Amino acid sequence: MKNNEIVEEDTKKGIIIISIAIAVVIGLIVLTAHLSNNAFEEETPSSINDKTEVKKDEDLTEREVSNNSLIATVSNKIYIVRYLDIDGEQLGKTQRLLSLNDRINEKAPKIDGMRFVEWVHSYDENEDVHYYIASYRENVEVVTKEVKVTYKKTPTVTSTIIPVENEELESPTYDVIIEDEVPETELTEDVTISEEYEHVIALRFYAPEDVTEKDIENMSINVYATDENEIINEDQYSYNGEDTTKKGRELLDSTDEEYANGIYYFDYYQETETSTNTTVEVYWGNDHNANETTPPQSEYIEVYNIDLDNVENKKEDEKEQVE
Repeated sequence: MKNNEIVEEDTKKGIIIISIAIAVVIGLIVLTAHLSNNAFEEETPSSINDKTEVKKDEDLTEREVSNNSLIATVSNKIYIVRYLDIDGEQLGKTQRLLSLNDRINEKAPKIDGMRFVEWVHSYDENEDVHYYIASYRENVEVVTKEVKVTYKKTPTVTSTIIPVENEELESPTYDVIIEDEVPETELTEDVTISEEYEHVIALRFYAPEDVTEKDIENMSINVYATDENEIINEDQYSYNGEDTTKKGRELLDSTDEEYANGIYYFDYYQETETSTNTTVEVYWGNDHNANETTPPQSEYIEVYNIDLDNVENKKEDEKEQVE
């Protein structure tokens, strides 16, 4: 009898232990499910939407976009980006991005006589495509206003820049052809051309886009008559580089804002009445092997032949008759 009671008591204890074990297991399952639900709720789309309202997709850094795969799932916004040259031809492959800030700029094609300036953004709503179009400026521009030369009337002077095809020339060489009529000009005091010359052109020379502020410190300018049998005197032309005590930044006419943004240029003035063709050699200082004892290599020196053969000097009385 006692043995039966002992067996019955052990059976009851076993059932209790098993029940407790089952309860513990169920409790762990419930706890795990609860914790999992909380973790999932923290990353639900509604929670992400709350974040993106504060920080838009365009404001995300590349690292944030790549590390948060849910952004693409939630926003479903893909930006289509294409780069074009100045003729409208596509450069490289079409880019599909989560942010316009993630775009990779293509290499702008080189164009003889031109400088690459920037990529101009244009959005086509119909195609839903963001275009970035290469923009350029001429190596040399004819200055008509807002510089040291003041014209009495907006001149019709134009310039054509033609790369010179000559295998014997190692330096980048250009013919700058000045055409049309040049009106009489009023000069400011810092333009050192003689007062006997009434017709003056003003040209602006831009540095290549790869020139740095450090390069400018070593730049130099050299002017001489193109025809070796002719002579151009100092009172026939004017530019900052005439003063040999000026160095680096002082040689440029760039404004402080332009200089800070890497836009480097100098203005060159020359009288046109003698029709003296002139050569301007510009070394922007971008030969990093050059120093006080080692002159720059010729491929780093730009040569501009200024051709005045087609210039017509317009007299003041002729202007009045036309008006």
